[in-house]
Amino acid sequence: MLAATGVPREGLLGILRRDYGLNPTNDDGYIVDLLCAETDNFQTMKVDADVEATGMPGVQWLLSSPPLEAIIIAEDGYPVRIVVPDPRTFALHKLWVSRRPDRQTLKRPRDATHAAVVSELARQYLQQSLVVKDMPWLPKDLKGLAKDLKPSKVR
Repeated sequence: MLAATGVPREGLLGILRRDYGLNPTNDDGYIVDLLCAETDNFQTMKVDADVEATGMPGVQWLLSSPPLEAIIIAEDGYPVRIVVPDPRTFALHKLWVSRRPDRQTLKRPRDATHAAVVSELARQYLQQSLVVKDMPWLPKDLKGLAKDLKPSKVR
């Protein structure tokens, strides 16, 4: 779910600028994707040519994983509460996406890198196990990939 206040008349693209193909990016060049589960009957927040959600396979796995909640300090110095999917589930999903034959060829290496980095962060900084028995919520498609997320040799 995306909740926002103060969205300009131009919609989400009033906040983001479009300069990376069809993907909106923020001022720092980060690509922003608005995703929904393929099975969702998602109604876009479309205002003229605004951003539309794209159905992505496996998003439901992220939505049903245990959430990780944390308080971070924003650039303005104020605390911000974030809630994200379990990082291990995210890493396994990214690895799964990177291996899909219908995934854009240019995005596959980026997805695999995201999987490796996030799994390493989960292991080292959050002290989370990547052992399947410690993640009973995982679907079968992701359980088989856990063995492929080995600790990085790069320090």
